[in-house]
Amino acid sequence: MANSNAIIATIIISALASAVSLRWTTRVLSDWRLTRRLSGRRVVSGAGLALVPAVALTLVTAHVVGPTALTGPFASVQLLGIILAAAVGVAAELAGGHDGTGLFSRPSRPPKGRERVALWVKGIGMALTAWWVAHLLGADGLRETIAGGAFVFLSAHILSRVNERPGRTLKLYWALCVALLLCADSVTALRAAPVLIASLVLGPHDLTGRALLGDIGALVLGTSLGTMVIGAVASPAIHALALAVLVVGTLGLEWRPMSRLVDSVPALRVIDRLGVRGPAAGPDRR
Repeated sequence: MANSNAIIATIIISALASAVSLRWTTRVLSDWRLTRRLSGRRVVSGAGLALVPAVALTLVTAHVVGPTALTGPFASVQLLGIILAAAVGVAAELAGGHDGTGLFSRPSRPPKGRERVALWVKGIGMALTAWWVAHLLGADGLRETIAGGAFVFLSAHILSRVNERPGRTLKLYWALCVALLLCADSVTALRAAPVLIASLVLGPHDLTGRALLGDIGALVLGTSLGTMVIGAVASPAIHALALAVLVVGTLGLEWRPMSRLVDSVPALRVIDRLGVRGPAAGPDRR
């Protein structure tokens, strides 16, 4: 009973921390002029940065009220990973003029100047982040470190690659989270809760175009998801299968962009437009 109360308290505080963090972050990003034109008006881009302080506040709260699943070394590594991913995202936005060219992706035209710098910043920064997270999680040997880093790297790549339209990255992240939680235990569910709750608070803002998740948020969510897979999946066979799915997804998105795939499948088109309204209902950003 006491543990249940601690979990409920953590969830409530996580939601409140996410709301406060989002409000503060949008103000800061607006002052930094990290904005993007959407349907004729300027909106804050990179609101996904709010995920970092929201998760940090939740983990601090967990140290006070519990549960213990959010106070161990894994939680610290997860927090460090999303902080590094957010830093990479901010650096890339500033270096690339926050023009939404995507993470490690192949733009519709050859990248020039600041766009090229942004792609290099994202690629190298996330490769180092992925390797460091896998190393801290106790990967034994070079092979396991590379495999663990690939989970983080490719998860971040895929979520950033689909970030062509408001709500698209969040919907894919939620779907992947559900799939992971269906195969995981209660400890994994608790570990996923801080980022998942923060993303649910941010969701309405991204879906309506009031504040965009941006590549910063896509990197944070991808890093968190990859970290969760490393910690939740113990079977080498399932690890190999999950990694194969990520590789196939990455190659598929490079061969056929998400927007083209969505437009060609009616069911995906309905899901893609679900909940999207206001300025966010305009054309793709890329």
